[in-house]
Amino acid sequence: MRNIGLDAVAQYELCESIWSALNDRNLFELAHVLDLHNGFLDTFVPLTVIGNHKVKRIVSRLADERQFPHTVAILLVFGGTLWIYAGDEQAFLGSKMDRIDGDDAIRPVSPRTRAHFAPYG
Repeated sequence: MRNIGLDAVAQYELCESIWSALNDRNLFELAHVLDLHNGFLDTFVPLTVIGNHKVKRIVSRLADERQFPHTVAILLVFGGTLWIYAGDEQAFLGSKMDRIDGDDAIRPVSPRTRAHFAPYG
């Protein structure tokens, strides 16, 4: 029997440089990481993310949550396989804690009706 798999490399460095650049209003780190990222595209297609189930929600990382649309816009123009963690498209907040139930804040129950979602979601 042959094993068939789907491998991906998540670009966490890119993710961190996006929110860091917006918070610090310094695009030099982002430009450097983007150069590295573009080099990866010559060899493989990386997974471009702005968050996942193991880190603080992207909006919780931003100094100004009004910059959230900018994080998504930046992510959408990079090469790679785009992945948006469920809830990030709705600008969910949450910080991961270092304890047994530490993931609860970043894994909330999805709203039951459209009225409870963000108006731009």
